[in-house]
Amino acid sequence: MLRELVAEFKAAGGEAIEVSLPGMAAGDADRAASLARRFGLAGSVGSDFHEPDLPWRPLGRFAKLPDLITPIAARLEP
Repeated sequence: MLRELVAEFKAAGGEAIEVSLPGMAAGDADRAASLARRFGLAGSVGSDFHEPDLPWRPLGRFAKLPDLITPIAARLEP
């Protein structure tokens, strides 16, 4: 199901997906990265920061971009 959704997203002009968040299960991150690679999508990572009063996710802490994923910033026009 998710594979079909990503395929439709790509066909509609999608260029990137978020592939990693702090605290994301390793299997979920691997699956997202695999889909990005399969469909030639760039990737981004999120901090999952929501507000300063939530100490479990400090502002500016990002997960690592998985191997062989092009950062979305590399595809932005200067």
